Amino acid sequence: MDEQITERMQCILHDLSNLLTGIMVTGGLLQVALQSDRRQHYAAEICGGSERGAALVREARAMLADPDDQLGEVSEHRVC
Repeated sequence: MDEQITERMQCILHDLSNLLTGIMVTGGLLQVALQSDRRQHYAAEICGGSERGAALVREARAMLADPDDQLGEVSEHRVC
């Protein structure tokens, strides 16, 4: 895959990861706020969906990882 495309995809995955983190935190807070409420299952669905999304991001990152980069770290020079 072209290096420029790979870098752009890594940036998109980074932004998606940040978005999912916000959803996970908010969903968790909502679950706590809705304890003993019949609507708590909606918050659980939000958390479950965001966790599945995070797993997909991890999988996509692994697919894009440079096999020569044993740590799988993003270059310090990369700016999204």
